[in-house]
Amino acid sequence: MRSGDFLESEKYPKLTFASKEVRLTGGNTFQIVGDLTIKDITREVTLDAEFLGFGPALEGRTIMAFEAKTSINREDWGMTWNVVVEAGSFLVGKKVDLEIAVEAYLEQ
Repeated sequence: MRSGDFLESEKYPKLTFASKEVRLTGGNTFQIVGDLTIKDITREVTLDAEFLGFGPALEGRTIMAFEAKTSINREDWGMTWNVVVEAGSFLVGKKVDLEIAVEAYLEQ
């Protein structure tokens, strides 16, 4: 995935997401709208997110946990490499699922 056929990680070492809006969708679920940049191409995406709760960290501090998910079409970010296999289908699908897990310290 790091090769020139996909992420070109030597030329583009970072993928970034900059949030623009948060929409509450339920008790502890929400959507995060923002700009996802891969290979210097920026597109708006919406992450479906969930607040998982608070918990103790090893050193006694409190952490909060979140998860966020979305699916993107890799071709929208210039990753178009593929090969047709013997059965006539493509080796690599266009859909990529992104999953993010975050733990953050609660300031006290």
